[in-house]
Amino acid sequence: MATKVLKNRMERLRKRKKTLFKRAHELGTLCSVDVAVIIRKDGRYFTYRSINQGSWPPSMKEIQTTYPLIQDILPQDMQVQDESPIFGASYGQIEDDGKEKSDINEEQL
Repeated sequence: MATKVLKNRMERLRKRKKTLFKRAHELGTLCSVDVAVIIRKDGRYFTYRSINQGSWPPSMKEIQTTYPLIQDILPQDMQVQDESPIFGASYGQIEDDGKEKSDINEEQL
């Protein structure tokens, strides 16, 4: 029984890793950005790099010294809300005073 659960987890990881790397490749290609993905499982690393250079991806020290400062997104930040400060104005429009308003008011629903 435990062996079957372990095999299912490994298969799920394999499929999700493949999908994540595919999406990272699409992001790099469609948006003309450099992308690096690092996955660590049980001491093993799985990586994707959109460019084949020894200096890519940069170290955390190099990233932290860049300007403007990086936005470090953590798992708890990924819980998307209606007005997300992490992902900017993609969920609404910014008014002149800097506040975000929804494209569709609740009254219109």
